[in-house]
Amino acid sequence: MMKLWAWIIAAAIAGSWAFSAHGAARGEMAGAKAMFEAQVAALERELAAMMAQRSNTAGDKLAVLELGIDLRLTRRWLAAQGAAAGGGSELQVAIRLREHLWHEALGVIEKTIRQQGGKMTQAQVDGAARLHELTFGYRELRSVREVDEISHKLAGTLLLLAGPGGVDENSLPVMRPKPVKVERPTNPENDPPQRTVAQMMEEVQRINVSAPLRRHMLALANEASKPDQAAAMRPALELCLDVAKALQANTAVSPESRMQIEAKMVEGLAMFMDVRTRAAGQAKLAELQRYKAIVTRVGKMNLTPEQLSQFGPLLVWAREHGPQGNRIMAALERYVDCRARFEARPRQPSVLPTLRRSIEELEKQFDQSSDAFVTSALSLARPGPTTTPAGVDAHASDLVRALELLEKLDQMPIMLDRLGAYKPKPYGGLETRVIKAAVAASAAGNFHGKAEAVRFILDVHRLGELAGELAKVSAIQIPPAIERRWTGGKLAALDAKWRTMVSELASSAAAGDPLDSKKLARLAGAPVLYDALRRGAAMDRTLGESAPLAYWVDWYMTVDDLKPLLSAYPKGMAEAFTGYLGDTAGTLEKWEKIEQRYGALAGLFTRLNLYRDQCLRLPAGVVGLAAALATPLDGEPFATERYAGYAVAIWNSRSAAGDTAGAEEAILILLRKIGPE
Repeated sequence: MMKLWAWIIAAAIAGSWAFSAHGAARGEMAGAKAMFEAQVAALERELAAMMAQRSNTAGDKLAVLELGIDLRLTRRWLAAQGAAAGGGSELQVAIRLREHLWHEALGVIEKTIRQQGGKMTQAQVDGAARLHELTFGYRELRSVREVDEISHKLAGTLLLLAGPGGVDENSLPVMRPKPVKVERPTNPENDPPQRTVAQMMEEVQRINVSAPLRRHMLALANEASKPDQAAAMRPALELCLDVAKALQANTAVSPESRMQIEAKMVEGLAMFMDVRTRAAGQAKLAELQRYKAIVTRVGKMNLTPEQLSQFGPLLVWAREHGPQGNRIMAALERYVDCRARFEARPRQPSVLPTLRRSIEELEKQFDQSSDAFVTSALSLARPGPTTTPAGVDAHASDLVRALELLEKLDQMPIMLDRLGAYKPKPYGGLETRVIKAAVAASAAGNFHGKAEAVRFILDVHRLGELAGELAKVSAIQIPPAIERRWTGGKLAALDAKWRTMVSELASSAAAGDPLDSKKLARLAGAPVLYDALRRGAAMDRTLGESAPLAYWVDWYMTVDDLKPLLSAYPKGMAEAFTGYLGDTAGTLEKWEKIEQRYGALAGLFTRLNLYRDQCLRLPAGVVGLAAALATPLDGEPFATERYAGYAVAIWNSRSAAGDTAGAEEAILILLRKIGPE
């Protein structure tokens, strides 16, 4: 089976991801019906054989035979109900889980009676009678609640037939952990604390807007303070308050446009407050979103008061000119970012005196490009502009290019020291070549050879960056057994490979040759493999600690259940290491597809491990199995975990039947449900 799964993965990587895109998009699971029908057929064969033995069986053996028939009738009925349920529905998922639990219970019951020499105790006789009576009342299951009800009765039957005695089905624990709330990292800049309605009302009273607008906003705040109106009113109040505060600061508005916006807000609020015209009012207020979006962008730029005053006309122009305005806003954002980075640069002279003149020349060019941007931007906002949005955008691009080269030269002494550790030959050749390239790249004007010089500096800087990054990531400590499993024992070879590549590239540059862009790109793939190995090792550790999760009713899978599903992940990584070391074309692209598939699963396992300690406290054995049967599913959390078990079961069934498309469908739909890592 593991070989079959590996074949499925290989087919998917080769391009079979579109196996049944239509079916997957509908959220259907065609393989589920086939799985249940196969179970029904197998059970009917067993039942026919057992029922044929009735005529020549008597006494205790007949009682045990009848119990075996009833156990299988129950499982057959659950499987038939699963086949009839909608593909991928919550009902079908719930039935699959209950059928799986009852299959396990069936084995436990029959093993218990065998260990007793084929004779039943009085409690078991009572349990068998209870189950027999249930089999005559089985009907169509139409909801998860109905599945829960019958499963609860089966839990009591299991306790009578195989339980330790003295355990009541109504006292069984719930076999699921309490949901763990994963706190999302907060960023005060992006996630400001939510204002209360009372706080917003105080802000409205203080804000400098027209009297009609303030009256309407206060009325809106009063309505938002009512519990039954808060959900409908609060978003409009927040929008209007943010816009009003921007108007008060005259952000991106002229005096005339401010009056127009305030008038539109009054109209929109007046209609919004009347339930009969609320939709129309909401549409009018929605027109304010574009203005708010510009205000938000301005806020993120952290412009000084002087800059706000300087670029005020440009912001007004951007607000009034749609797509072209967006282009100007993007150019202004680049300008502001470049100015901030330029001012934050270390001001001490370069440790390489020979680079100082080139750096000083680039600083002059940066200042010139900065002045040209401001001049063209302010011209655009004046009547009869002497420039165009394209011209402003071009000056912003010049600024970015000048700063990028300047920053690279600032850091070049560090990069040269880092690459010097690899002893590039001839000695001193790399530094000499960098200095010559810096002179050419920083010279004013465009001329033949300048672009090549700039490219060389960027490439040398990138080579130094990669050398530093690889020196850090290659120091990770991976247990030998895990390293062999995920890399095929090739971690040391990868370490030697990238060091050789850095040395060869640095020597090539020192000798006067251009840096091989393809080889530089291949070098950039080495950190990808190190990071993948770290994630693979982390997943192994997570799975190694996941045994307690098998008691959790919504998950209810062991590591052995998951191994076939995951077997292609380390295999694919080992092949990626082999391909990278052999310079095989397309190796990293192939690995990326595997990583996309398994990244979501690895993320799911990491989240599941948050529940390990809680699951350690869940009971095992017959009591745990009965408790799982009795634990309700209807409306309960962890639907994704239940779906995962359902999808893996379908994959297993369809793979065994040779239905590779059905097996592949099950996993791809599961991955869509899990989402990205």
